[in-house]
Amino acid sequence: MKWFLSAIAMVLLAFLLVVLSLNSFKDKFHYLTDQIIASNQSIDNIHLLFSEKRRYDILILNDVQFNFFNARANISNMLDKELVKYKTYDANEADILAYKKLKIKIKNYNTYVNKAINYKYNTEQAHRLSLAMFDDIIKVISELKEINNSYITDFQSDTNEYIKEQLLIFLCIALIVIVNIFMLKSNLVKMIDLKRTAMTDVLTGCSNRKILDTYHNDEPFSVAIIDIDHFKQINDVYGHSCGDFILKGFSKLLSESFRKCDLIVRYGGEEFVVIMNDNSYSFEACERFRKRIEHNVFYWKDININITCSIGLFNHELFENKNIEYKIELADLALYEAKNNGRNKTCIYTTHD
Repeated sequence: MKWFLSAIAMVLLAFLLVVLSLNSFKDKFHYLTDQIIASNQSIDNIHLLFSEKRRYDILILNDVQFNFFNARANISNMLDKELVKYKTYDANEADILAYKKLKIKIKNYNTYVNKAINYKYNTEQAHRLSLAMFDDIIKVISELKEINNSYITDFQSDTNEYIKEQLLIFLCIALIVIVNIFMLKSNLVKMIDLKRTAMTDVLTGCSNRKILDTYHNDEPFSVAIIDIDHFKQINDVYGHSCGDFILKGFSKLLSESFRKCDLIVRYGGEEFVVIMNDNSYSFEACERFRKRIEHNVFYWKDININITCSIGLFNHELFENKNIEYKIELADLALYEAKNNGRNKTCIYTTHD
């Protein structure tokens, strides 16, 4: 479950990074779009102002002067200001050229119309030429708008491509994260299994004595060494297959008789070590197991086999600061005492003054 949650967390993190990247791009897109809309608005204003000025120009060219000179002058000022205000956004060469062309054509148009008015050019010719110049300017204005609109189309296309790229990146990251996490999990499981296998006795399924090399316990603990009495005779009389059968059954009863928190180790041959985290419980537990073995019958083929065991126990708080090897040595001395006193009993290590 932890591995699954880790994978989900990593994928969500990748998704968050992609969302942040998309939001940043979205902000940029909106900013550029707003700039283009403002630019289009400015072009529309130029278009309206120039068209309005053109209307007054026609009236004046037709010598209907009345009071239109002031209005025409005001519109010309507004048009000049709008041309100055108009700015391109990250302008490329096409923008700049079109904008310069617009300014030049408007300037040329104004110059010609002013001359036509001041020097009384042929009215028909002036109208025809000024109209051609006016149409040309409107085309340039349309060209600028087309450039702007093409930018919006390009931005939208770029946005769609960018979103696709980011989603692809997210999927790749998610896939890589998930694969790596599950590979790591698989490797760790294999390492744990290898370590467990290296520290497990193949025959009995108990821990082997290698586990004692890394054993550490800061709490008070007792150590018992349990030895099957006269086990060599079982091998000699019934064979090693029977001996293995007895060892398997013996270790099974060991596991059933002690707590799950107690460590059971096959120490070597027919010897087992039990480490218990409670000094007050240890003697009672050892005696209960010894009596169970004494009354148990092992059924090997058609043969009933009874066995006993001897137990040496160390549970002195006086030596709580000692390491596991030291306590095993003292428990072994107690086992030696149990065997010398007739076997099938539990002896506790006692200090000698």
